Amino acid sequence: PALLLLQRPQNELGGARGAACGGLYALGLWIFHGATTQRSLFSRDPQDPRVAGETPKPRTPKPPRILKSGTPQTPVPPPGLPTVPTATGQVLLAGGWWGLVRRPDDLGELLMALGWTLPCGETPP
Repeated sequence: PALLLLQRPQNELGGARGAACGGLYALGLWIFHGATTQRSLFSRDPQDPRVAGETPKPRTPKPPRILKSGTPQTPVPPPGLPTVPTATGQVLLAGGWWGLVRRPDDLGELLMALGWTLPCGETPP
């Protein structure tokens, strides 16, 4: 795309359009980097505080509270990003970027590519 812009000066880009394309590229880079970092941290260590939330302080376990109906109260899950167990025994990350979008790393790459190619305009090479 950069070579096309240099060879065809008729595709002039104004300040607002240039800023919009640059912002689109920066947004894609931020999403791509955040999603890739999150996935990498989770695959290395699912208990990493940056992915699993703050580590609760160790304390003695309390017996479950019995409600008036006679059923025990369900325990509160630990803080952090939600996960989904699979049939093979692995755990999938279902929070953060991976809970918002199905493939956030691909979305980031797509936005970065759009930020580079939109300045070329609609004229064929």
